[in-house]
Amino acid sequence: MGMDISGINPKMRKSINEFPILEKWECISWGERKGKEWEEEQDQYWKEDKEYNKANSGIYFRNNCWWWRPLWHYCCVVGEDLIDEKTAIGCSYNDGNGLNDTDSMKLGILLLTKVEDGHTEHWKNERDLYLESLPDDNCGRCNNNNRGNDKKKECKSCDGKGTTENFEKHYPFEVENVRNFANFLLDSGGFEVW
Repeated sequence: MGMDISGINPKMRKSINEFPILEKWECISWGERKGKEWEEEQDQYWKEDKEYNKANSGIYFRNNCWWWRPLWHYCCVVGEDLIDEKTAIGCSYNDGNGLNDTDSMKLGILLLTKVEDGHTEHWKNERDLYLESLPDDNCGRCNNNNRGNDKKKECKSCDGKGTTENFEKHYPFEVENVRNFANFLLDSGGFEVW
């Protein structure tokens, strides 16, 4: 599952007509993109799509749920004056919550400031230490219990250990992801999470 974050009124630094292959195929549905011509042009399409989105960073930002949750938690902590409780909770789901242009701009500036002054790196290091200190979870399949048989011994989820890596360790946090989101915010004109 992914979190698709759309800019409401993104700044456009480059027009789509500067990317002829992208423009050509954007008006054709995915189901209609077939045949030799599409096969020959799809590498160029994806190259132009990447360049277009990089030039217009406020259009779209995406994280899967594993990356999004720690990023959004960090935003809520450092931007507690900008993000009310309803928005904090609402942006954890794909139901259209977000921030307006002014608050998005403020949060973007705040995040870049935190990245530049080392706060974000310090947060990451503290979080990594915390995650390292967490004990393993009981295996959800065998429940760390043989129950008089070889269930634990034969468990493919934990290879017979009875435990698996703590679930919280599946949620990564990286400084570069914060920087990318901040740049999106600055150019988004406000955003919605879908």
